[in-house]
Amino acid sequence: MTQPDIVHAVIIVDSDTIASAICPLQALAMPHSDTPPTSNSTGGKAPNVAIVGGGLIGVMLGLGLSHRNIPFTIYERASDWHEIGAGVALTSVAQSSMQRLHPEVLPALHRVAKANHFGFWDGFTPSTKEAAQASEALHFLLDVPGTDYWCCMRSQFLRELVALLPKGSTRFNKELESYVDDPSREQVLLRFTDGTTAEADTCETSPLYASCQITD
Repeated sequence: MTQPDIVHAVIIVDSDTIASAICPLQALAMPHSDTPPTSNSTGGKAPNVAIVGGGLIGVMLGLGLSHRNIPFTIYERASDWHEIGAGVALTSVAQSSMQRLHPEVLPALHRVAKANHFGFWDGFTPSTKEAAQASEALHFLLDVPGTDYWCCMRSQFLRELVALLPKGSTRFNKELESYVDDPSREQVLLRFTDGTTAEADTCETSPLYASCQITD
């Protein structure tokens, strides 16, 4: 039988959904200090965290842990850092959280993204493309400070973030199959489709893994 990887915490995230990582991000964010702690709040040894999902949020979460000297492993079901040709737009609130997670995340975004503002155009009245793009067709532009958003290709941003990860922090071909959450056990047992397992103290699930089998 394959011996399990032993970890002390696990966070399962839908790595391309910002909302699914709100709690982990807030837990890591440090509003008044840029100095990462060297241990947990109890003064004991920092937990070893497992992150299931290696998309944008999974990688950013790993960078936040790394910045605070908390060991972690990202479990990604793909065989490598896959390219997804999707665009993302990140507001000033998201960027503030990124800066608090790790000082290099926001510069990584700015290397591949461009700033934009929300504009409201008349798309009904103009009869030609030129008329629709004329300044007269612009009804309103939200351009006050703090309302801009930065747009980029997901794959380009992910590539910049991955370059910041510690070497050896990611394990590929690890698709979560099920997990055992039994009160009689000290830890949650995660099972992957390749037959390997991992144990963790806690397990947070997201819609991405809602179809996983839960055994108790």
